[in-house]
Amino acid sequence: MERRLLSVLDSVNFDMISSISKEEAEQTFLKSKESHRKKSDMLYKSKQTQSRTDKARWIANMSDHQLTTSQKEVLQLGLNFVPAPTKVPVSDIMEAIESGALKLPTEAANELRGRVCSTIKQKKPPKQNLSKEQTDKGNATVLLSKTDHESKLENLIATLTYKQLQKDPTATQEDKLSRILKPYEKRGVFSKQLYYRLRPSGCQPPRIYGLPKIHKPSTPLRPIVSCINSPSYELSKYISSIISPLAGQTTHHIKNSRNVVLSMKDFIIDRDEVLVSFDISSLFTNVAIDEASHVIKSILQQDDSLQERTSLCPDDVILLLNTCLTPTYFSYKDLFYQQKEGTAMGSPVSPIVANLFMEYFEHVGLTSAPYVPRLWKRYVDDIFCIMKKSQVNSFLQHLNSIRPSIKFSMELETNGSLPFLDTLLSRKDDGHLNITVYRKSTHTDRYLKFNSHHPDHVKKGLIRCLYDRAKNVTISPIDLKQEQHHLLLQHNGYPANFIHSTLHPSHQSSSLSTSTPDTFCASIVLLYISGLSEDI
Repeated sequence: MERRLLSVLDSVNFDMISSISKEEAEQTFLKSKESHRKKSDMLYKSKQTQSRTDKARWIANMSDHQLTTSQKEVLQLGLNFVPAPTKVPVSDIMEAIESGALKLPTEAANELRGRVCSTIKQKKPPKQNLSKEQTDKGNATVLLSKTDHESKLENLIATLTYKQLQKDPTATQEDKLSRILKPYEKRGVFSKQLYYRLRPSGCQPPRIYGLPKIHKPSTPLRPIVSCINSPSYELSKYISSIISPLAGQTTHHIKNSRNVVLSMKDFIIDRDEVLVSFDISSLFTNVAIDEASHVIKSILQQDDSLQERTSLCPDDVILLLNTCLTPTYFSYKDLFYQQKEGTAMGSPVSPIVANLFMEYFEHVGLTSAPYVPRLWKRYVDDIFCIMKKSQVNSFLQHLNSIRPSIKFSMELETNGSLPFLDTLLSRKDDGHLNITVYRKSTHTDRYLKFNSHHPDHVKKGLIRCLYDRAKNVTISPIDLKQEQHHLLLQHNGYPANFIHSTLHPSHQSSSLSTSTPDTFCASIVLLYISGLSEDI
């Protein structure tokens, strides 16, 4: 190459081109070197992150039981881990297929049965994701002693919030609700299909259990009431669909973390202002049902779109709503208890009622306050404010004076930062807010294990959810890179190429047909079996 250039160029031009080429080569070398250094550093940090992952935090053993190594390995997988089945559940699959086949014409049903049988014969059980040792020795999962759990739950029930009933009111509630619903079906307000869906039959009483709050001293329990299959459960879901559009229409409402960022990213805080959050103690059990019903009825009467969602008038909606809210009972160890005040815990309609009540409460509180925070944003019972530091204590007193049953606590910023929902808001020197993802100190970074027997789309959904939250919440590009680095899921078993292909798909595709079928169709729910369910 040099000989050819010397033959056509004079010495001056040749030296100039030669110098330029060397400079370009040197720059290319330095860029390549820097790129490899960054990759090496990233790989090293990745390995360091994995090695620093404290898997011991994935288990909170508060019992006296000493776990074996195998038991720890199983528990570290998480309660959402699904072991792969050791055999194909042929009878369960065929039972589900048959339920759908009965809805099809005979020829189509027989073709469906034949294809499924042929597919099953060709498949073997999926590869096991638990060793035999883990499976045999992983049955002891007691982390909180039964005696301790029962004692704490019984202490909760023994408070003035509940009273014991003489007998199970479930049958009475079923009969009462059926009598209330029947006239709506007779008048044609409810179709027969809707009536039979809402009418209770063969119900179970709501059940209470407790979840340990491991981030608080003495590990208190959070009471949870499951209302699934209780007499008013289906009606509660129906009423929820009617009144849920009423909530969230105020300027103070926060929908999600992204909404937090959009509301506050351009806000500038003065030096005499402070970040403060307010929280309500036990909102659900302290909502005044009569007052909440009056508030909701008033909103329904002004709702021009109500008839688009239901044939019920506002009075009927409120009647059925109160029917859902008043049976606030539950069972525990074959005994039955009534919640004296507030909305029914565990009912699908209770969060919406509490939210609408809080919208009314905040209107009363803010319009009657001697001074109003410059910023007030609320997510149900969690409130974020920016206000004069000198006014905080008196404003808290004002909030606690509005309703005797509604009591607020507050938290002030620490070192210029304050968490709200899953965001951490920090004031900058220029008064603007920096926002990042917030995790409690008890957060373990444990997610669904990659080898759990779940479909790939569930695992991809987890990855997209975590990375989308990082992009939606984090303002600073530097913080975003740190958050994305924090989301290295290798310690949950996710291969780097799986994460990359999920976040950067080569093309958009879908395994589901979007075309409208020309023949009859029926819905079938199948247990997921890797390699088999996809083919069926």
